[in-house]
Parts: sequence; C-alpha cells; structure tokens
Amino acid sequence: WPGAPMKKALVAAKAMLSLDACRQYGLITGGPAINFARCEEIVKRAEKMGLRCSDSELQAAFRAMIGA
Repeated sequence: WPGAPMKKALVAAKAMLSLDACRQYGLITGGPAINFARCEEIVKRAEKMGLRCSDSELQAAFRAMIGA
C-alpha cells in the first residue's frame, strides 16, 4: 500500500507531539527533543491524504518511545 510510509510517519509525529505535550505539562521529564514544526507538517500532509491515526496506534507508539 503506497500510503504505508506516510501512515508510519503520521503515527510517529503524533506520538512525538504527545510526548512533548506531556513534558510541557510536567507529566514526564527527559526523552528525545522533537522538531515541532516538522511533526506538525507531517500531520497536516497525512491528513490531506486522508490518513488518520487511531488511539491504539498512538498509544502503542508512545509506549514504544518511553519504553513501557
């Protein structure tokens, strides 16, 4: 499926944005620095393609990033 790489990028970008939001609210510390503008660009491009990220996909990606 040709949209698969963009779907993976969408899930990763949303997970990174979630991680950053948690850091900003003081819920977690540390973790990788993110390129907020790039993540937003990926999300917008993917959504224009009709791609969406389910809650379960986002949760799995987030857990993978924090090692849970």
